Amino acid sequence: MGFKSMQKKDYSESPKTADDFVSSATGETALSEIKKSKKKLVTVYLSLEIIDRLNLFVETEAKRSESKSVIVEKALEMFLESRLSK
Repeated sequence: MGFKSMQKKDYSESPKTADDFVSSATGETALSEIKKSKKKLVTVYLSLEIIDRLNLFVETEAKRSESKSVIVEKALEMFLESRLSK
């Protein structure tokens, strides 16, 4: 049993500079999608008990596509609808 020989890569192209790399990098969500979104970042202080309950829910009950943000948004929307409908 022997080792396979590795194929040599062609490094004749000049490597990108750090600035070129950063400027051409893309993330999972395009900036244009974020700008089109009708959402705004809001910072909210929550009790540790609520955070623990949220984490437990995410780990045990939430669907894969549900993030903490989505869960909190849905819960807040349900709460507000129940209050406004009275």
